[in-house]
Amino acid sequence: MNNQIKPKPNLGSEDLDSQSFTKEEAELRKLGQTVQLSKAEKQAIKDRVLSTPLASAEGVKKITWQSSFASAFWSRKALFMAACVVILLGSIPVTHAVQDSRPGDLLFNLELHLIEPIEEVFHFSEESKIEFAIERVEERLEELQDLPDGNLTAKQSNDTWENIDEHIDVILEAHDNLEQEEEIDNLIVVSGLLGAYDQELEYNTAEIDNLIIEVDTQLTEGVEDYVSGQSEAELTGEIEEYIEEAQLLIGEQSDSNALLIQETLADIEEELEDGDVDELFEEIVDVYIDALTYEYSLD
Repeated sequence: MNNQIKPKPNLGSEDLDSQSFTKEEAELRKLGQTVQLSKAEKQAIKDRVLSTPLASAEGVKKITWQSSFASAFWSRKALFMAACVVILLGSIPVTHAVQDSRPGDLLFNLELHLIEPIEEVFHFSEESKIEFAIERVEERLEELQDLPDGNLTAKQSNDTWENIDEHIDVILEAHDNLEQEEEIDNLIVVSGLLGAYDQELEYNTAEIDNLIIEVDTQLTEGVEDYVSGQSEAELTGEIEEYIEEAQLLIGEQSDSNALLIQETLADIEEELEDGDVDELFEEIVDVYIDALTYEYSLD
């Protein structure tokens, strides 16, 4: 048996030998091959390499993960914004057709579940969101008013009222971020709007009655809280403003409903000199809602 020890293969030596080197590179290569390190020197180099902290590795991984996440986030956001632009600008005829649709129409679901959510994205402030919600409630109620009873399936009716309820919820839930006076004004508008269509709609009365109760309950609580924090002079001034605005809503109308509202306004104005302003404020809010309901019903 031949016990001669075979030399270890020189991996890649053929490739290295086949490469051409400059004179300086060849001399450095030859010099490197003659360097002989002792065992202690080799161990010292190994210890230095292994003891070098890898703090930057975690940082690189973290930055890479964050960069990837941010890139994905902004890519999705850009894609969504691009879709909005395409829908709102690039397809204007289709958008108008969808917005002109009515409950029961083929395109109506697109309006509820695609166009409106996209439009809502562009309303950033609480005031803008509430204004958008009130406009959508009025639009839905007008659409229902234009339809004769029995024209909708149960699902179509439920989808429409669910949409109204969602917009009412936006208005009711916004009170935490609004001044009390702003909250009361918004609830008065919604209450008057619901009251007007409650008189006009010949069906779905249970749905709209439930919404009226929900809105009026929060309005009553808001008015009570507001009154407790105002001085008599402040309440008196606001009552006078409500009287003036209510008279403008009634205008020169002379039917029985208008005359009744005008008579009540005159009574409140007379009692304002020596009456309980807290009770008068609550009363003027109710009368103002009646005037607003009356004005809506004229349209």
